Amino acid sequence: MNIDQLRSHLFVPASRPDMVARAHQRGADAIILDMEDGVADADKSEARKSLISLLEALNQKGARVMVRINELDSGGTDDIECLAKNFSPPLLVPKVNHASDIAAVENCWLKYNKDRAALKLLPMIESPQGMFRSNEIAAASPSVSALVFGSEDFATESGLHAEMEALSMPAQWVALAAASANIPAIGMPGSLGNYKDMALFRTTLDRAKAIGFSGALCVHPKQVEIANEVFQPGEKELAWAKTVLQQAGDGGAAGSDIGMIDAPVLARAKKITGRSN
Repeated sequence: MNIDQLRSHLFVPASRPDMVARAHQRGADAIILDMEDGVADADKSEARKSLISLLEALNQKGARVMVRINELDSGGTDDIECLAKNFSPPLLVPKVNHASDIAAVENCWLKYNKDRAALKLLPMIESPQGMFRSNEIAAASPSVSALVFGSEDFATESGLHAEMEALSMPAQWVALAAASANIPAIGMPGSLGNYKDMALFRTTLDRAKAIGFSGALCVHPKQVEIANEVFQPGEKELAWAKTVLQQAGDGGAAGSDIGMIDAPVLARAKKITGRSN
């Protein structure tokens, strides 16, 4: 699973097999089976019992699947034991505040599955503490495959409004930390629960893309189509990138009719064309 090419990540509660059964039809690049916030405490044990069968069913349908586990001391160890003995899906790790949190998850996983190379972790940065340490978290281990900005929890933890004006700075901080480790950033500087005002949702994703995010989390199918559109390179962007590649010559710095083409410009063009369908 090439995470930096995934534009939309749709949360589906693992306690709702009826929703999971239709999830692959929603158009999302990835489905996140949610064992954390989307599942009531009383339902987590039962959801865990069906987790493997849900993963198997989605895999058979060709869906890309991730799992958001619970915090280790709140059921996450049980989530990992269940998964590691059967599958190695990318794991969204909630409320990561320290690089040591990554080591703890890895150590738990390795008790049941020794294939460290197959482990992909997506730490969720959901507090000011995590934000200020996000560069350390991003570089904590080769298993860290992306950083996820959890806007709702971040707003709550920091006492901010879940709006672009308040969240753009911390969101970009996380995106830059991801860039420093050459991994993608997923999320947006606004409320994830906004699935009624689609114009605002699109504006928020436009800002997310501008500040360094390559994909978004979604909680409703209506959000998926917009996320796919926003994070897909547009016609002008793609035409510019193709022109750069055509005029780059041997890859050294050179002038062209679109301006100076040097190594950073060439790298950006390659990234854009690599992410186009």
